[in-house]
Amino acid sequence: MKGAEVDREQHLRALLVLGLSGDGRAYCEFLTVLAPHLRGFFRKRLGALGDDAEDLVQETLIAVHVQRHTYDADQPLTAWVHALARYKMIDFLRRHGRRAMVTEPLDELADLLAVHDDQADRPRETARPAARTPARADRVHEDRRAVGARDRRTHGAVEFGGEGQRASRSEGVGGADPGPAMRTEDLVRLLARGEVAADPRVGVRGFSGAAGWGAFGAVLLMAVFLGVRPDLQQAVLLPMFWLKLGFALSIAACALIVAFRLALPGRGAGRALWGIGATLAIIWTMGVAGYAGAEPSARLEMLLGQTWRWCPLLIAGLSLPAFGTGLWAMRTLAPANLRRAGAGLGFAAGAIGATAYSLHCPELAAAFIGVWYVIGMLIPTVAGALLGPWILRW
Repeated sequence: MKGAEVDREQHLRALLVLGLSGDGRAYCEFLTVLAPHLRGFFRKRLGALGDDAEDLVQETLIAVHVQRHTYDADQPLTAWVHALARYKMIDFLRRHGRRAMVTEPLDELADLLAVHDDQADRPRETARPAARTPARADRVHEDRRAVGARDRRTHGAVEFGGEGQRASRSEGVGGADPGPAMRTEDLVRLLARGEVAADPRVGVRGFSGAAGWGAFGAVLLMAVFLGVRPDLQQAVLLPMFWLKLGFALSIAACALIVAFRLALPGRGAGRALWGIGATLAIIWTMGVAGYAGAEPSARLEMLLGQTWRWCPLLIAGLSLPAFGTGLWAMRTLAPANLRRAGAGLGFAAGAIGATAYSLHCPELAAAFIGVWYVIGMLIPTVAGALLGPWILRW
């Protein structure tokens, strides 16, 4: 970013940090200053659809408000806001089938604070009365009521569309306005009214609790339907038992960190992804070494063991509790890439399932663990990638 953009970033970040600590005036100023940048960002990309920019500005401001607990003060503000704005724009384009009409790349976050548009309400063209249908009006109105209800549960009371105003700029049939539109500056004042403080630890506690309950459910399912291996007292004396358990636990811990980061706007997988890679590299190296050093007649049994047919399916089944609780926790956050977040959650749930299954599984060969345990983890990973775009939408 250029010098002026860095100054804007620091100014906005300082205002938001003050707002998150409970300073309503600073929070109101933050939203007020941010709105023109969002407007310029959207209008630059919408081209002929620029008249829809104000709706996107308002929806993004609401998202910023509702998801303010996901902001980390050590995180660049531009990346966080850009992730929310990009998600809202993609959602808008998906609903209207207009992706091809975007005039600028969506992934360019460098100009988010470089563009600025103070013109909040451009006149509508009378030749486009059908551009805003009752369905569109209801959609925006329902979205804002929904996030209002969500914010009441998370941070306190916020009402949208109150005092005789409709929190939508949409027009009705034939261009007739169904009611007074809420201006962006009025929305900003409404969002900044009341308690604005937010605890960033809320998301961590919720996700950690969900992971804990998911692990408990996986162990319970294993104990009830499969049972702990009967020779556990003897197995705990074997180094390979602890290697198998440590492998699954290490993958689960790193994958949970990755999944949590992917559930936050503007975050990547982080260094925990390297932990997953290192753990896999260790078990695969040991598996290859053991396989190469074994007698040819024993290699197939080392790779397949006695349980290869059902091992991946049982791990996937034991991942279901963690997958379900993780989806619930992720829906309280704001994943910007739903497919990636779903895959990350599925992999973490699969690792939790593998950890629980290791207490039942009689296999101890590194080659078996490195192949069939990993396949078991990948089954919920694929399921998460497929279901994420539908289940994790916010």
